[in-house]
Amino acid sequence: MTLELPSWYYDIAKTVLGFRLDSREARLSTMEKINQLRSMFFDENAALARTCKPYLDDEAFLRAYFVYFTSANLLKLHRPLQEWAANAAPPNPLRICDIGCGPGTGLLGTLSWLRSHGISVPLDYTGVDRSGAALRLARKTADALIRIADTPAGPGSMSCDFRYVDIHDLPDRLQDSFDLILMMNTLNELPLEKRHAFLDRMSPLLSPRGFLLLVEPAHRIASRQLLEARDRLADAGWTVYSPCFFQNHCPALDRERDWCHAEDAWERPAFLRLIDHHTGSVKLTLKYSYVLLNRHGETLASRLGLMNLERVVSTPFHEKGRLRLFACGTRGRRLMELNRRDLSPSNKPFKKLRRYDIAVVEGTAEKISLRKVLKDSRVERIEPGPVHTDGEV
Repeated sequence: MTLELPSWYYDIAKTVLGFRLDSREARLSTMEKINQLRSMFFDENAALARTCKPYLDDEAFLRAYFVYFTSANLLKLHRPLQEWAANAAPPNPLRICDIGCGPGTGLLGTLSWLRSHGISVPLDYTGVDRSGAALRLARKTADALIRIADTPAGPGSMSCDFRYVDIHDLPDRLQDSFDLILMMNTLNELPLEKRHAFLDRMSPLLSPRGFLLLVEPAHRIASRQLLEARDRLADAGWTVYSPCFFQNHCPALDRERDWCHAEDAWERPAFLRLIDHHTGSVKLTLKYSYVLLNRHGETLASRLGLMNLERVVSTPFHEKGRLRLFACGTRGRRLMELNRRDLSPSNKPFKKLRRYDIAVVEGTAEKISLRKVLKDSRVERIEPGPVHTDGEV
């Protein structure tokens, strides 16, 4: 699946920013700030500074963030939401709390995903941030979604509440119950020593079958810190719904050089290609790390009703007539290989597996750290999807 920005997003952005994303003004007025934001997000020392000050209070940073980062990041919700809604219809109404909502990236991403599946449910959205400027822009984004007819949110189908709250005061300032708590690129902005205590306090905000979705950058430090939080929450009684198929210690943490992230193909829009050209950045694919958790014990495997599920956690690579990849399943992370001479109709889907794909793999030859896909092995790629109101997936 190749992701693409929805056509209505361009009208929303023009309404919110006051200029078109593909305009010369968009490039000239934001490129310097985009480069500064990239340095802030990927330089460890600069990252420490942004935990202390709401950088989105700077209007120039805020516009640059919307143009470049919101435009890419909103699509990173598609895969996690696809798995969250597997074999089920989204709650009606759908109650979401977006902690660290920024200019409304999570709202745009949720509506983009709902629209892409033709799902129409009333959305009750609460956006929380410590930046007043970001909240004002998020409110403009929500208002534009309601006003513009050709969008997934028509009048009356969406209610939005934006709250100026320092996230360190949560959940004391929220008394609601939510189906989905979203923290998108928020965890890495909390002081490291406060993250675990903060996450422990999310449980009272969830509905009985609610979920917590953490989405973080794909670089090594942020991804490993997310995996550490995942292990900490699992030890505290949370259930890891996805992307993992087991609840034990994450094997990607065993070696300091390892981490784990998703990677999605996308149709990079022309305005971003131009910005990349001038700034030296390249967003050929969408990379990110995520963990989806709950307190009621449900996993993606149990939702799908399938066993022997594997998650591809590397880029497949060829080596001397063999196709190899790393996959993580109920027994942890292991190398899998298919020899060219063993290719058959039943295992042929193995050739098309890509990073973060899900597959049923059965009938392999088991070794300590290697699973050999044999000629009579069965491989089936699984694509989770929501159930529509008519009962179709």
